[in-house]
Amino acid sequence: SAATKRRAPAAAPRARQTAPVVDDSNAEALRIRAEGLEAALRQIAAATQRASAELATLNADIAQTQPGTTSNEEEDQ
Repeated sequence: SAATKRRAPAAAPRARQTAPVVDDSNAEALRIRAEGLEAALRQIAAATQRASAELATLNADIAQTQPGTTSNEEEDQ
């Protein structure tokens, strides 16, 4: 389909040689799907930041309860 060619131009190099007929309803559906994926990525990024902050807090708590030891997790980051 035209949508498949747009998503994988490397697998279908001929898609670039001819201008595909764009179905407006399909283009709108793809735009809506892209917006949804962008929103999901923003949510994942926010959750990742929260988890990273929580991990930093836990590592700091561990370091305080075990003075004189080094944390391998902190060195790996």
